[in-house]
Amino acid sequence: MDDDSKIERLPVKHREQTKGRVLEIIRPKYNECQHTRFIIDSKLKEVTCRDCSAKLDPMYALTQLANQETKYHDLHERYQDEMGRLKARVKTKCQHCGLMTRISER
Repeated sequence: MDDDSKIERLPVKHREQTKGRVLEIIRPKYNECQHTRFIIDSKLKEVTCRDCSAKLDPMYALTQLANQETKYHDLHERYQDEMGRLKARVKTKCQHCGLMTRISER
C-alpha cells in the first residue's frame, strides 16, 4: 500500500526572505529640530514643539520628559554619594610638613 497517495498537499506559499533589517530607526538630520521643548495645550490635549511649531505625539513628549527626569535623579543620586564621601574625609596629609591635618569645612 502506498500511504503517499492519501496525503493531500495544501497550497502554501513560502515567504521570501527579506533582505536587510526588519526594523529601522529614522533619526533626525543634524540640522533638523530635535523637539526638546514643548508647548502643552491641556484643553485640546495637544503637544507642540516650541522651536519649530510641529505637532507632536503626546507619548513622545511624555517619554522625553521621563528620560530627562531619570537623568536628573541619577545625577542627583551621584551628587549625594559624592558629598557623603567628601564629608567622610576630615583629614589629609599636609604637603609642607607631612603631618595629618584637619580639613577646614566652609
